[in-house]
Amino acid sequence: MKSLLHSEQAVTHNKSCETQSGDTTSEESLNDLVRIAAHICGTPVALISFVEDNHMWFKTQVGLDATEMKSVLELCTVALPQDEAIVISDIRIDERFSNSSVVTSHPYIRFYAGLPLMISSGQVLGSLCVMDHIPRELSQKQMKMLSALSDQVINQLEQQQNLYTLTYTIYEDQQTQQKLQESQTRLKLLNSISTQITAGMSVYQVIEHTVKQISEHFKSFRVVYSTIDEQKITVLYSLQPPTMPPLDKIIPIMSGLPKYFDPLRSFQPVVTEDLIKALGFEPFVDKLLSFGIKAMVNVPLHHSDKLVGLLCLDSPKPRQWSEHEVGTLTQVAEYLSFALKEAHAQEQRFQAEAALRQQHQRERLLSKITQQIRRSLDLGKILDTTVTEVRHFFQAERVMAHCYQQNRDGIAIAQSAQPSWISSLDVRMDRSWFEKGAKLYQQGNVYVIDDIEQVKLPFEFQQFLAQQQVQAALIVPILETEQLLGIIAIYQCSQTRNWKTWEMDLLEQLATQVAIAIQQGKLYQQVQQLNSELKHKVQQRTAQLEQALDLEATLKRITDQVRDSLDENQILQTAVEQLALALGVDCCQASVQTNEPGGSSICYEYRISSTSESQLKSSAKFSQVDYQQPHEQYFPCFLLTSAQVQAKEVILAYPIVDEQGVLGELRLVLPLSRSFNDVEIRLVRQVANQCAIALRQARLYQAAQQQAEALEKLNHLKDDFLSTVSHELRSPMTNIKMALKMLEMNLEPLDLGNAKEKIQRYLQILQDESVRELILINNLLDLSRLEAESEPLELSTIKLQDWLPEIIEPFVTRVHNQQQLLELELPTQLPPLNSDQHALERILGELLNNAFKYTPAGEQITVSAQATEKMMQLQVSNSGVEIATEELSQIFEKFYRIPNHDPWKHGGTGLGLALVKKLVEHLGGSIQAESSAAQTIFTVQLPLTQNCYSESCKGKVEEFV
Repeated sequence: MKSLLHSEQAVTHNKSCETQSGDTTSEESLNDLVRIAAHICGTPVALISFVEDNHMWFKTQVGLDATEMKSVLELCTVALPQDEAIVISDIRIDERFSNSSVVTSHPYIRFYAGLPLMISSGQVLGSLCVMDHIPRELSQKQMKMLSALSDQVINQLEQQQNLYTLTYTIYEDQQTQQKLQESQTRLKLLNSISTQITAGMSVYQVIEHTVKQISEHFKSFRVVYSTIDEQKITVLYSLQPPTMPPLDKIIPIMSGLPKYFDPLRSFQPVVTEDLIKALGFEPFVDKLLSFGIKAMVNVPLHHSDKLVGLLCLDSPKPRQWSEHEVGTLTQVAEYLSFALKEAHAQEQRFQAEAALRQQHQRERLLSKITQQIRRSLDLGKILDTTVTEVRHFFQAERVMAHCYQQNRDGIAIAQSAQPSWISSLDVRMDRSWFEKGAKLYQQGNVYVIDDIEQVKLPFEFQQFLAQQQVQAALIVPILETEQLLGIIAIYQCSQTRNWKTWEMDLLEQLATQVAIAIQQGKLYQQVQQLNSELKHKVQQRTAQLEQALDLEATLKRITDQVRDSLDENQILQTAVEQLALALGVDCCQASVQTNEPGGSSICYEYRISSTSESQLKSSAKFSQVDYQQPHEQYFPCFLLTSAQVQAKEVILAYPIVDEQGVLGELRLVLPLSRSFNDVEIRLVRQVANQCAIALRQARLYQAAQQQAEALEKLNHLKDDFLSTVSHELRSPMTNIKMALKMLEMNLEPLDLGNAKEKIQRYLQILQDESVRELILINNLLDLSRLEAESEPLELSTIKLQDWLPEIIEPFVTRVHNQQQLLELELPTQLPPLNSDQHALERILGELLNNAFKYTPAGEQITVSAQATEKMMQLQVSNSGVEIATEELSQIFEKFYRIPNHDPWKHGGTGLGLALVKKLVEHLGGSIQAESSAAQTIFTVQLPLTQNCYSESCKGKVEEFV
């Protein structure tokens, strides 16, 4: 590793670097830390080194004398730790240091350990090192303690640095406060002097007041105001503290001012901190010392580039003058110089006052025109104000403002003239004359004519001025960048005039303001145009949005009305009327496609006439537009026939079309002066689409109605057929039963032997099947009567507590034979039920028969009843069987049987539950079936009294009664 600093440099740089980086570190605390490090490690040598700008020095150390520090510094420079500790147990066997003088000669260092002093920003300030003359090792505990000491060193350094920063900040704040106080004091002094100067005091009064104020401000110094020339210094006024002797009124200068006062001639202050040590005062120094002056500040007062006086501060002892003292005296001298100028040039002041008044008038004129420009953007008013004010200010006879544009003649757009001179507003300036005269304007110059007879002008221009009776003129261009906008011309018509420089300058300034006004006017016109265009666009857009919203509301209204209707005529009527009113067309027609080739029939036509009320009527046929294009795509069409061209009409035709083809057409008619916009066309298209949906929906509904009527007719035919067949079959079955009975009676006395039993079995089968057929026929007849609503009710009061046990009594044996369980659940109190006992018995009988048929052995059948406020609820449930959810909605239909759900192969016609439902409805009630968890429940809801019956049932009861 290359050495950071040669030993000689390290020794000489030690003090300066220590001042830069170590001033904030407490020497005593660092010495203590070094001694603790040596004690912890048991080494005779310990030190703290710092590094800054590639220079290293020892901040503190123990165990080294002055002769050893130089060689040890070389070792520390090479072995400076960076990120972590460096420990060299035996330096002699380390290749980097085996030949180092610190190892081979005095002080014979053999052991080295160093830890980096790294602050929080990552910068390494130096190291904490311990050294020994013999090889050794450090324990972990010693290393930890050494590391803690290095952290303590860093903390000490950072704390001292923070303290230094805080101290410096406080010092700067104090300095700033002091400067502010000095500035306020100086400002107060200067304001006091300025007040006296502006109050119109005499020069001597101002000087006297100034010296008093300075003396009060600098109490320990003599304040002197004097005049000076090559022979003497004349003291006009002085104030000194009691300890200083007074000055002579006149101090002669025998051999000229000393060289030390040479800067006064160039109006620079002369500052002397120690008069005895100062050079250049001979032979004047003795005289000054006799007045008790040991230090002084001399500030010159000048007038008309001449040194006319001195303002001095004299100190009775040497001192270093502050910037505040010198600056205050300098500024006061400047104020006094101004007062002297006023005193010595009273006549010039009157001229200056006149000039100021004139300047004020010019500024007032500029201000008035500028304010007019700011208050108004009307270029005509601005120019009228300008020419009027210019004429009055310049006391001219005519002032004109000419406007000039390329490729156009110049015209006078504003004029102010005395009444005795003719108006020139109607005179146009030929463009060629103006261009010749404008060449000078475009150079930014003023065209000055003191006497028209004494200047050489272009002939046409001179002739033009002569016609305007101009004797003298002052013409200034109005420019925008390099473009000539016009001119302002002051014409003197009665006599010649010598134009002054300030008049030219003022007119140029006015021309600049007018140019600004013209630019503002142009910008204002552009803004107005942009605002107008924007307003028009906003209005146009707002109208479009309002129209879109209105048309959207119209579309929603039409959509709601046509979709709520299933009448084609009503759909088309609504669409035609709403479209005509929304779009304000002359006529709106709706047609539907007919079976005739090449034509369609107008169903509805709505006309809006200015001479009559709106009309909605049917109309005749007209030719249909061929909307179908290749690839079976349909497009809107604008149709304008020859007859319609003669009538000056614009027609919008749009098809009513869906995926199956063209259903009809919407036609809207406007006068030729109007046209359809995109929003209106889009509305017609959407209305046509909604009409297509509604028409297709209406036609589908009509087809469905026709199909339903056909199915209803078929159903009636089927019911009539079943009723007829039932009546026709009932008589033969009755005869068959009678024949079977007679056959049984006739066979009974006969001795048939073994065949008798077989014959009896056959007869029983015939009787059973006859009964089953009669039951089927009766069920069909009952259904027919119930559907025909011709079955009267036989109302009676039923006490279910007594009646239900009697009804289920006949089923007890069947339950026992089929190994089923039958349970009746009745509350202790039930209200009486007013109903048809026979119908109710059939309902329960059918439900119990179904339960017995489909309930497996070992399962339970339950009959229960409970009452609500107005209804009686009867339930028949059986366990062990479940009906699929999709079948529950169909089990009450006639002849419906659940497919593959008859495990015991019981027969049935599918009329039992249909008959039950009809009977329940006949009684004014309802029935519901539910099945889940291997259980099926049939719930019957019946009204408790006659008042609870349905209207149809009430009529039947009244008829029966």
